[in-house]
Amino acid sequence: PYYAYRDSTEKIPLEYALFESSSLVVDPATGLLYSNMFDAQLDAIYFAMTAMNFKTIKVMVTESGWPSKGSPKETAATPENALAYNTNLIRHVIGDPGTPAKPGEEIDVYLFSLFNENRKPGIESERNWGMFYANGTNVYALDFTGENSTPVSPTNSTTGTSPSPSSGPI
Repeated sequence: PYYAYRDSTEKIPLEYALFESSSLVVDPATGLLYSNMFDAQLDAIYFAMTAMNFKTIKVMVTESGWPSKGSPKETAATPENALAYNTNLIRHVIGDPGTPAKPGEEIDVYLFSLFNENRKPGIESERNWGMFYANGTNVYALDFTGENSTPVSPTNSTTGTSPSPSSGPI
């Protein structure tokens, strides 16, 4: 969801991309209601595969995450938003499996990425998807159990500080 949000910030609320929307989006083609962009994107894949008659292939999300740092124009790439997205994604797939098109169906998701990639070319956010710095310290402290009930708040600023500050290099 990060790239879709980043490229359409005037149309997509940050809260919708981070699983924190208090409103629903109606798909005009199906009438299904979506509270987050992840489910909408996943259902788009399901519908496309069904249209091509691939109805029985299991879909696995092999990379999903949020960058913790970005270029000056990528104001949503913050440690707070990375923590919010990954925490809420874990809670979503553990606590409320499925999507509006496939309710109750378990979703296999792999978080991207374990470590920041300091030497990766491209814009700043390309190097900062990791949960850990190269030296092994946390970029932010992520609860992988989905049981932490502490609310996670998004930010839309590149000047925010990490909820769990780390002295590791970026």
